[in-house]
Parts: sequence; structure tokens; C-alpha cells
Amino acid sequence: MERSIGYKVMRLFHGTDKESKDAILKEGFKPSECSDYGLAVYFSDNIETAKAYTFDNTVLEAFFDGFILDLQNPKHFEIYKKCNGNTALLNVDALKDNGIIAVFNINKIKKYEIYINRQQPS
Repeated sequence: MERSIGYKVMRLFHGTDKESKDAILKEGFKPSECSDYGLAVYFSDNIETAKAYTFDNTVLEAFFDGFILDLQNPKHFEIYKKCNGNTALLNVDALKDNGIIAVFNINKIKKYEIYINRQQPS
């Protein structure tokens, strides 16, 4: 299924660590400026990609209900270019690029819980 503007309810994964997980579960997600897209919470729709951003395989599962542009889709990329990358002009809640999803509107994250919190089997 192609993810496009108007695609609703995506299951996403957020790689973190045990300490941050506890804070997220208590206080909710807080945007960070750790990537190209600035103030956002970063996810993937692939759990293995999310695991790559953790030291202890702590991954949170979340459900996102909002609008997304997939920058690997040529039509979506043209829309993005026309707005000079200004997400306010695009009126989108998230951008997906190479498997990483930057969620700007964290109110669109409906629920989250611990998905996995264990070491990989040897």
C-alpha cells in the first residue's frame, strides 16, 4: 500500500533507551532537532530501522493518524519542492524519507506502548 497524503493510521516504531522510554511513557513524546527536518519526533515503519537508533533494543510502538508526504514518491517530492520544504505551507503532519518519518504534529500520535525491550538473541 502506498503511503501518501491522506493516508491514515500508520503503525510506527521509535528507537530509544530505557531511561528515555520511561520519560516518554510518563510525559509523552517531545520533539527534537536531531535531523534534517528539524523540530520533530522521528519514527520508522520498520522496527529494524528503529532498533538501529537504540543501544539496548528499546523500541516504542505508536500509531500515527495524520497526513504524510513520502519523499521517495516522485509526485510527493514535486509537491515538497514547490513549497521549498516548508511543512507549514504543505499542511502535512509528517514527512517520510528513506524509511525515516519525521512527525511534526505530535498530537497526531494516538497511543504508544513498549513494543520490545530485550536484547537480540545470540
